[in-house]
Amino acid sequence: MQEVKVQLIVGENDTDVAGRGFFEWLAKYNQDEERNIRQGSGSLTSVSLGRRQMIELVQNDLVSCGVETQLVVVPGVGHEASDVIPWVCKFWETFISR
Repeated sequence: MQEVKVQLIVGENDTDVAGRGFFEWLAKYNQDEERNIRQGSGSLTSVSLGRRQMIELVQNDLVSCGVETQLVVVPGVGHEASDVIPWVCKFWETFISR
């Protein structure tokens, strides 16, 4: 991956906890697996960070592995893919115009 440029993009207002319904499932999973936990098996843990915080952590991890990243925080945008398209296109234009 160190040879691939990576764009990470998130709306400035995309602060909800990532996964929505996943965490309800996770709570049920952990409850159902309580016996396994007592017997030494691991459990999945929930995440309480918002999407913007999570993507910043992902960027830090990628950079620490030597992967070149571009993090774009789109002003005034929440969790709407259509609102970030111009920034995605701008990123790809740098490859197309070569």
